[in-house]
Amino acid sequence: MQKVEVPADMDPESSRRAASLFSAQLNATHIGTDRIFVVLMLLQWVAGILAAVWISPRTWAGPQSEVHVHVWTAIVLGGLITSFPVYMVVIFPGARLTRYSVAIAQMLWSALLIHLTGGRIETHFHVFGSLAFLAFYRDWRVLVVASVVIAGDHLMRGYYWPQSVYGTLTPTWWRSLEHAGWVVFEDVFLFISIRHSLKEMRNIAKNQAHLERSHELTEQIVRERTAELRGAKAELQAMHDASPMGMFMANQHGEFVYVNHMYEYISGLTCETAKDRGWLSKVHSDDRRRVEREWGQAVEQITTYESVHRIVRGGQLELWVSIKAAPVFSGDVVLGYVGTMEDITDRKQAEIDLQNHARELEAAQRTLQCQTRELETRTEQLQEAHVIAERANLAKSHFLANMSHEIRTPMTAILGFADILAEDAQNPEEIEAITTIKRNGKYLLEIINDILDLSKIEAGKFSVEKQRCSTCQIIADAASLMRVPASAKQLPLKIEYVGPIPEIIESDSTRLRQVLINLIGNAIKFTQTGAVRVVIRFLDTNGPPRLQFEILDTGIGMSQEELNRLFQPFTQADASTSRQFGGTGLGLAISQRLAEMMGGSLTVDS
Repeated sequence: MQKVEVPADMDPESSRRAASLFSAQLNATHIGTDRIFVVLMLLQWVAGILAAVWISPRTWAGPQSEVHVHVWTAIVLGGLITSFPVYMVVIFPGARLTRYSVAIAQMLWSALLIHLTGGRIETHFHVFGSLAFLAFYRDWRVLVVASVVIAGDHLMRGYYWPQSVYGTLTPTWWRSLEHAGWVVFEDVFLFISIRHSLKEMRNIAKNQAHLERSHELTEQIVRERTAELRGAKAELQAMHDASPMGMFMANQHGEFVYVNHMYEYISGLTCETAKDRGWLSKVHSDDRRRVEREWGQAVEQITTYESVHRIVRGGQLELWVSIKAAPVFSGDVVLGYVGTMEDITDRKQAEIDLQNHARELEAAQRTLQCQTRELETRTEQLQEAHVIAERANLAKSHFLANMSHEIRTPMTAILGFADILAEDAQNPEEIEAITTIKRNGKYLLEIINDILDLSKIEAGKFSVEKQRCSTCQIIADAASLMRVPASAKQLPLKIEYVGPIPEIIESDSTRLRQVLINLIGNAIKFTQTGAVRVVIRFLDTNGPPRLQFEILDTGIGMSQEELNRLFQPFTQADASTSRQFGGTGLGLAISQRLAEMMGGSLTVDS
C-alpha cells in the first residue's frame, strides 16, 4: 500500500478526496502496468523459444542429434517463469505481491535470455529495458526487488557459470560489479522519474479534489440560495395572508398597489377599491384632511409615516387604527413603501377607561399611604418584640446551661456515694435500693448531659474540632459499647464496609463517636427482633469526599407525620414512646446539629 501525502493547506474533506483520487489513480496505474507485463511476458516466452530454436536448435553427438537443451529450457523454464506472474495479474491485479512477482519474473526472463544467447552483450540491454518498463509502476520498491534479483543472478552465475552470463570460461567478479553499478546508475534516474511522476499525480489529484470541492460547494450554495428564495417568497406570501395585522404596499408616488386580507377586513375595502387613493375614502371626515396632508409630506420627503386616526366601516362602525409605513430602497432609488394598519379601538377605549380609573387610583393611593404608615409602625413594634424574644431565648439557653451544670455536679456526688454504699451493702433490699439510685441517677445524668449539650448548641457555645483520627477505631469504639445492650436483647450488631474507606480522616472523633452511639442505641432500643446493621461507605461526589454511616434496623417503624417532627427537641414519635422505651427526645436533635456542625447531614427513612 502506497503512503499518500496531501498538502497541509487543504481542508480535511478535500484532503481525503485528494488522497482517494491519488490512490485510485495509482491503483489504476498498477493494474494497467500489470496488463502490459502479461502481454510482454507472453511475447518474451515466444521470443525465447524462437531464439533458442534459431541459435541452437539441436545438439550433436557424432552422427546423431537431438533437440538442444536450450530449446527445452526456453519452453519449460520460460513457461514456469511466465505462468506465476500471469496468474497473479489475473487473480490479484494491482496488488503489491503481484508487482513484486512481475519484477522478479521479468528479471529472471532477462537472465534466461542472456543464457540462451550465450551471454551476448546485446542481450544485457534487456535488463535495462526491463527496469525502465518496471518504472511504469511508479513504485521504487519494485525497482529495488528487480535490481537485487538481477544483481544476485549475475554475481552467482558470473562466479560459478561465467559462460552463461558473459560468454567466457574465466570467472570475472569485477564484471558482475560493473553490471550492478550500471543497474544502480539507471535506478537513480528511474527513482527520480518515479518521484516526479508521483508528485505530478498528487498535484493532479489535489487540483481535481479542489475542483470537485468547489463545484460541490457552488452547487450547494446555489441549492441553498434557491431554497431560501423559494422559502422567503412563500413565507412572505404566507405572512401577508395570515398576518393578524393589516399590511399594504405603495409605489414611490404613495399610491397603494396591494393590501392583504386583514387590511380588507379592518377597512371594509377590497384590494381593488383600496388601490391608488381609494383607501382615503374610509378615513373619518374629521381626520381625512390631516391624514392626506401627512401622507403626502412623508412621500415627498421620503421619510417614515406614522398616524393614528379613525376610519368608518359600513357607514356606522367607527374604528381607531394605527398606520405605520417606511420607504423601501434599492441603493439610492426608492422602490415604494411597505406599511401596516392595526386596529387599536380596544386600546383607545382602554385609554379612556384608564383615565377614569386614574382618579380612583389616586384616591386609593392616598388610602394606601395611610395604611403603609400604619404598617410601618406595626413592623417596628414587631421588630422590637422579635429582639425581646431573641434575648429571652438566649437568656433561657444560658439558664438551661447553668442549671444543667449546677444539677450535674451534685448528681455526680450522689452516684459516687451510691458506689461507696454498694461496696458495704449486704442484704438484698439495700442492694436493690442502691441499684435503683444508681440506675435512676445515671438516667437523670444522661438527661442533664443532653440538656446541657442542647443548651450549649443553642447558646452558640458549642464547638467541634477538626483533627486526624482513625475511622476504623471510631467505629470499633462505638460498636464495642453498643454490643452490650444489643447482646442483652439478643440482637446481632453487624458492621459492614462497602468498598474501601480512608484509614485517616479529619473530623471531631468525640462528636462523631457520640452521634454513632446515639443512633446505634436508638436502633437497638426500638428493635425487638431481627438485627441492627451499620454500613459504612465512601462517597466520591462532585464536591469534597464524604463518609456515609447508615444504621439499619428492623424496628417498629414510623409514619410520615412522626418523621416530620422526629428532630424537634423534647419530641418523640408518639406519647406512648417515652413510656414504653424511655428517653427525652433530645438525642436525635443533638445528633442532627452535631452532624451539621461537622459539615455533614442526618436523614431518616422508614
